[in-house]
Amino acid sequence: METICPLTGERCPYQKLLIDGVCENQLTCPVVDVSFNQLNNPRKKLSRKLILIFYYTMLGLLLGGFIYIFFFTDYLRNNDSAEKGAGISESNDNDIVVLISNDTSQTPVESSAVLEEIPVTDQAATAISQIKIDSLSAYAEVISVGLNQYNLIETFPSRDIVSWYGESALPGENGNCILVGNKYYNNFTAVFHDLDKIKINDDIILILDNGTRITQKVYDIVYYKGNILPEKVLNLDISYSVTTLISRAGELDQITGDYDSFIVVLAR
Repeated sequence: METICPLTGERCPYQKLLIDGVCENQLTCPVVDVSFNQLNNPRKKLSRKLILIFYYTMLGLLLGGFIYIFFFTDYLRNNDSAEKGAGISESNDNDIVVLISNDTSQTPVESSAVLEEIPVTDQAATAISQIKIDSLSAYAEVISVGLNQYNLIETFPSRDIVSWYGESALPGENGNCILVGNKYYNNFTAVFHDLDKIKINDDIILILDNGTRITQKVYDIVYYKGNILPEKVLNLDISYSVTTLISRAGELDQITGDYDSFIVVLAR
């Protein structure tokens, strides 16, 4: 009866039956001897299996870590942004922080295309009603806002409206008059979209609710990297008159959908 070598798949040159997988002539058959030692070394086979198991386990852990870092943390960041505003870090309770974001949780409120004339009265002004920047072709209604529950000045939910922090000074008075506007809102260009194109000595016209028109000139333009403005920008306790216009600027972060800088325009 012909014997087929289970290692080479060919006829056994010695016509010897294998007993329990052992070839009687393994020491004199080089092919069988080498293959046999590899086949009948369970410790080596086990080690190779363990190596493969370890390799694929580590690969799975690395893949899981990658998914966690780039997806789950981004999900948490987006959830935190939905509650506190995109890109805003922790601040002290006494700090006033500006929040400019494309918040879609509120229904946008659009202002009229044409600004109505504010009649002049003898009453004392209590708020800013309109802002005009002729060099930017920017004309907008101004609405007073306060601080939200996170101690942030939050822009009014409209791309056509500028927010005036109601606790700040009126233009022309001693103190800091803080005006904040969106660069974009709900993927549309907003009133301060071109604020980074403003120049020194450009006119800013502010119309108060009693019809008074105040014209101020830009004297400084400053950019700040990050999501938190320095305290000095928002300081209300000053002895001189300054109007501070604030919006986002710089490079757009594709992950957060926010800009990486603030532009601060100072006028008097």
